[in-house]
Amino acid sequence: MAIIGMEGSLVLAFLIFVYNMSLGSKLMYDTLTKKEFERPAWSLASGVMTVAGSLMMFLWFFNSFAPTVGWLGFIGSLFIFVNNLLVTIFTFMKSIKSTTFGKIGNVLFTLLALWTFLLLLQKVAVSTGFGLPRFLDWILVWPTIGYTMFQGLLFGPISYHFPILILIPLCVPIKFVKDEEIELIKTKEKPIEEIKRGKAAVFLERPAGETPQKRTSGGFVSFLDNGSKMIIASLVIMLLVFNIMSLSNVISFGEYTSKDYNPSFSQRTDMELGVYIQSASYQIEPTQNFNEIFQKELALMKELNVTVARIDLKVEFLENYSSHILQIVDDLKTNGIKVMFATYGYDRPTWNLQNVSFEDFTEGINQQAIDIVNVTNPDYILIYPEPYGYSTYFLSLEEEITVSMWVNKINNTIEELRSISNDTKIGINLSENSITGDTDLFEPLWTSTPLDFIGVDFYPFYEKHFDISYFLDLATNSSKEFWFTEFGISAMVFGEKIQAGALTYVLEQCVNNPLVKGFIYFSLMDQTIAANSLGLVAETGYKRDSFEKYKEIIQKMKGLL
Repeated sequence: MAIIGMEGSLVLAFLIFVYNMSLGSKLMYDTLTKKEFERPAWSLASGVMTVAGSLMMFLWFFNSFAPTVGWLGFIGSLFIFVNNLLVTIFTFMKSIKSTTFGKIGNVLFTLLALWTFLLLLQKVAVSTGFGLPRFLDWILVWPTIGYTMFQGLLFGPISYHFPILILIPLCVPIKFVKDEEIELIKTKEKPIEEIKRGKAAVFLERPAGETPQKRTSGGFVSFLDNGSKMIIASLVIMLLVFNIMSLSNVISFGEYTSKDYNPSFSQRTDMELGVYIQSASYQIEPTQNFNEIFQKELALMKELNVTVARIDLKVEFLENYSSHILQIVDDLKTNGIKVMFATYGYDRPTWNLQNVSFEDFTEGINQQAIDIVNVTNPDYILIYPEPYGYSTYFLSLEEEITVSMWVNKINNTIEELRSISNDTKIGINLSENSITGDTDLFEPLWTSTPLDFIGVDFYPFYEKHFDISYFLDLATNSSKEFWFTEFGISAMVFGEKIQAGALTYVLEQCVNNPLVKGFIYFSLMDQTIAANSLGLVAETGYKRDSFEKYKEIIQKMKGLL
C-alpha cells in the first residue's frame, strides 16, 4: 500500500521545485542588492546552480515516464549535488557557520542529491552503452535497487518500472556571512522561541548570520521551511534503510554475473524462444512512425533468430486498422516468425476506479479473442490476461470471484474458439499470485481445461525467485505445454550485467528441461508507455548485454555455435 500515492509524489516534486526556485531566486537577489555576504560570488553561484538545476530537473520530470536518456535531468541533478556538497564541505570546514543539527541536515540533503545523480547516471549508462568500470556498475546498482524498494513503499506497487518518481533534491544555499553581521546578531536579545528551543527542534536551528525574526508571518514561513526540511530528511533516512537492505539483493545475483559462471545449453528443436514487441501492442491507432518501429523490431528479431513474436492487441486497433495487423502477421510469418496475440482487456485502469463486473469483463475478453482468431488466425492466442493479477485492476472490488468461476469462463471461451479454428493454440498467462493459496489457478487449469498451453509471467526481484521447480513439478503428466509467457528484468534497476546474468540463468533452466516448451522475453525494446527499461534494446537503439546473450543462447540451442 502506498504512503502518499503516485499523484502525491507529483505534488511533492512540485513543492520541492517551488521551494528550490524561491530559495535560489532570493539568494541571487540578496547577493546583488545587499551587502551581508562576505563572498558574494559564491552566493551568486549557489543561487544560479539551485535555480538552473531545479528548473532542468523539473522540465525533465514530465518526460521521466518515457525511457529517454534524460540528459536534462542528469545535468540538473549534477548542479544540485555539487551545490549541496560544497555547502556540506564548507560547514564542516567551519567556513559557514552552522549548528550540529544543521550539518546533519546538509549531509542528508547532499546524500539525496547524490542518490538522484546516481540514478540518472545509471539511466545514461543503460541507454547509451556509456562504458563504466565494473566496480562502478555495482555502485550504481546498489542505490537503484534500494530506491526501487523505497518507491514501492512510498508511491505504490510500481517498483518494476524505472524509478520515475525521483525526488527533486532539496537545495541548501552557500552563504558566507560577514563577521560584523554575525557580531550584530550576537548582541541582540534572543527571541522567546529560541529560548524555549528543545531537543525536539532538530532542524529548527536558525542559520548563523540571519537577523532574528519577530513572531509574524516571517515566523510562519520559517516554520514551513524547517518543516519541509524535516520531511525530506525523514525520507532520506528511509531511503538509507532501503539502501542497506538492497545490498543483500545485489550480492544474491553475484553468482550469475561472475566470470566463473559457465552455463551449458542443450540443443532443442521443440522449444520456442520469442520476444514481446510494442509496435502494435496497447495501441488504439497506429502511431506516426508505426511501420518504422515495426521494421526495426523485425530486423532485431531476425538477428536474434527468435521463433515467436508476442503482441498484446487492443480490440479497437483490430476493428479500425485490421490491414496494419494483417500486414504485421504476413511479414512475421514470411520471415519464419510465429505470431502470438494476447487479449488486452479494457482500457488502462485508473488508479482509483475498479467497477467492471466479472460477467461484463469476461464477455468482453471472450469477444476479443473470437475477433482476433477470426481476422488473423494466429499461431497462438493468450486469453484472459493474468486472472488474479492484471485483470483484477478492472474488476469490481465488491464482487467475490472464485477459481471455479474463472475455470468455467475459460472453458467456454476455448469451446467457442475451437469452433472457429483448430490451427490456433490457445493458452493463458498467469501471474505469480495466481498460483498460491485460494487463488491457485495453475492446477485446476492444468487438469480441468482443454488449453493447449499454460504460461507464467515471471519477474524476479531477488535471486531466490529463480527457483522455478514449483512450476515444473506441476507441469507433468499432461499433453499441455508449459511456457514462460513473460520474463523480464529491468536494466535500469539492476544494471546490464544482472539483467544479462538473470536471463542466462533462467534460460539455462528452461532450455535444459524438456517440460518447458516456450519462453517469451518481455520486451524486445524499452516500452515508451511504461518507462520500465526491461528491453533487450534501449529506445536509443543501443543493444544491451542481454540482447547479445539471448542471441548467443538461441544459437547454441539451435546448434549454430
